Amino acid sequence: MRIALALPLALWIACVPAASSSVMARIDRATATGAGKPAFVIDLFRGVGFDVSLLATGETIADWWVEDPSRVVARTDRSGRILSLRLVDLPAVVPSNRNWTTLKVLAGDPQGRLSLLHFVVRFQERPPPRAEHVRYHGLEVLPAAPAPASTGPTPLR
Repeated sequence: MRIALALPLALWIACVPAASSSVMARIDRATATGAGKPAFVIDLFRGVGFDVSLLATGETIADWWVEDPSRVVARTDRSGRILSLRLVDLPAVVPSNRNWTTLKVLAGDPQGRLSLLHFVVRFQERPPPRAEHVRYHGLEVLPAAPAPASTGPTPLR
């Protein structure tokens, strides 16, 4: 009897992706600042937090705001380098009827220069019980890639 129960359970476990399939999305700083690229879309699910990390860039979060504060709450960690987002309903604030908002993050580098990062936040209802339906559980902003070295014109042959 135990073998009959263990075999279907083992098959079910083998077919379900591991928890490590939840990943952090990674974007370069140019995408985060909106330099000629569309804004990164954060899918914010009810009951699931989402972190925006500036650890790789060495920047700190000086300020942040969302255009629809009735739906999103956020706080930074003690170092000021990770912003944690949650989807909520705040009845005291008049909500909009949109299913998205924008998130702006004012980030400062170690030299004191400030830059503005732009994101779109889409509101999603509770994800299905299978975690693979959630694309990302967080976002890591990576430092800007160095510009490729110019090699000069290619000689004609």
